[in-house]
Amino acid sequence: MRSVPVVYNDYDTFLHRRDPRVKLLAFAALVLFLYVAPTWHWMIAMFGIGVGLAIVARVNPKWLLALAALQIPNILGFVAFPAIERVLAGRGAFAGDFGFGLKLAFSFPAALFVSASLFTTMRETEITDGLRGLGVPEFVCFTFEYAFLLLYTVFADILRIADGLKLKGVAIETRNPLRMARNLPKLGVPAIITVFRRSTTMMAVLRMRGYPLDDLQESRTPFKFDFGDAALLAFAVGVLAVTAGVNFGLWRVPVLPAS
Repeated sequence: MRSVPVVYNDYDTFLHRRDPRVKLLAFAALVLFLYVAPTWHWMIAMFGIGVGLAIVARVNPKWLLALAALQIPNILGFVAFPAIERVLAGRGAFAGDFGFGLKLAFSFPAALFVSASLFTTMRETEITDGLRGLGVPEFVCFTFEYAFLLLYTVFADILRIADGLKLKGVAIETRNPLRMARNLPKLGVPAIITVFRRSTTMMAVLRMRGYPLDDLQESRTPFKFDFGDAALLAFAVGVLAVTAGVNFGLWRVPVLPAS
């Protein structure tokens, strides 16, 4: 039986050793950056930060390249559609400003690399315990962890369905991420039925066992805030503060435009 790929990468890196609460706060700060960044040049800078974090976290480059490849249509669309519109209006294809389109286009891979770099360093229990440590309501924490567990179990079911289809002569690639994405329509109906059956079964079992959905659960992750955590949090908050200051005209950064 093939193993189910999980989000967590089991390495001992600087990011793996950080407090889950700090990584969640850093992620929130870097997501806010996407909203206050003044130009697309800042998105490229965040993309560079995301690449650096991915290298530190030792994220699988094949999955990153596959996910980045899925963003190519978005990037081309945000650039191509304005150009086509200008041509139809009788103007030059590049006679205008592509700033807004480029900002949106580069925000997707930037968010992708940052989120992959931080969340692949945490198990699902660490993520939910981190949320609890930040005071997030228990129902939200439970739902988040439940969604992860459901995702893994459903993916295992889909792999079994794919193996069954192969025995019937329907070839479906599940090892290559890009080929698997192309083959997903063949698994559409079985996958939807599997998700519905698995989710209802899991929730029924939890209710039968009296799992308290609203009571605060005991943390399974030992929290330890050290110098590395302070440095990561200071970096994320500093990046957000500098960007917000430029956006609101409080100061300027020489190498990046303010508008």
